[in-house]
Amino acid sequence: MLIVPKFNLIFVHIPKTGGKSFSRCVQKHYNKLFPNELKQSLLRYDLINNRPMETHSTASEIRTAVGETFYKKANKICFVRMLS
Repeated sequence: MLIVPKFNLIFVHIPKTGGKSFSRCVQKHYNKLFPNELKQSLLRYDLINNRPMETHSTASEIRTAVGETFYKKANKICFVRMLS
């Protein structure tokens, strides 16, 4: 799970789909673009209870944490794994 408020982005991390690599890539490039910003700009915590969230939080858990207003306007992405 990765939330980037500056880009209205929510990444829902589904297990075994390469989400950790994607999260690392976003963090790396975000830090290059905005080197003086706090890393908290890339949120990994529950905004309501101010506690860490699970890496594989569900979309509804994320919605509860970030609030309905941000959730509705944010771009939500995830990767899925196709089994043959």
